[in-house]
Amino acid sequence: MKRSIVLLPGLAFLFLTCALPAGAGAQGLGFGFAAGYAKPSNSLYSGSVAGGVVFSIGVMKYLAFEIQAGYLGPAVEASEDGLSEGRLTVVPVQLSVQGRFPFAGGRVAPFVELGGGYYLNSFALDSNLAKRWKDVGFTLEEKPGGAVGVHFGGGLDVFLGRRISLGLGLKYSLVTMKAVWSLLDDASRTEVTGELDGLTLSPLVVGLRVRFFFN
Repeated sequence: MKRSIVLLPGLAFLFLTCALPAGAGAQGLGFGFAAGYAKPSNSLYSGSVAGGVVFSIGVMKYLAFEIQAGYLGPAVEASEDGLSEGRLTVVPVQLSVQGRFPFAGGRVAPFVELGGGYYLNSFALDSNLAKRWKDVGFTLEEKPGGAVGVHFGGGLDVFLGRRISLGLGLKYSLVTMKAVWSLLDDASRTEVTGELDGLTLSPLVVGLRVRFFFN
């Protein structure tokens, strides 16, 4: 029984690589969707669903460029030198250079990637926390700024013909944010402000993607 469990996935993989037509989509233009799970390295930020859209440009057999616009929304635990309780929204726009290593007639293509991107960040204060401040006559706001980051990773694409592929990838980003906060006295309109530095985001993302090619 154990041997069957081990052999079945291998046989299925061999069947796919032999039965499917050769994948020529690695070279050309592609568009697709990605979905997965993201966990920031900061222990105060929860894991969250991640997703996005992907644009691919295959310039040659072993080299491709990829642009991805994504989304993740971790919940945040309060800390003295960080953000208050709430939810962070992160929209990374990333450019990657991929080294691809196709085999089985181009049907299967492991890849490694390296790149950089810009992270659009916003933060929503927990509604109960905001209400407690309001009840004592204050308005608290915290606004993280955009950040530049670098990333690296790898994965595997399986081409289901010339026009479509399914992929699995792992990507780790190095990103540190800054934020500004303000506390407004609603009665006197007096405001106190400050900055939060060194807010580490650095998410690890595991995801699946499907791409359609136009070559």
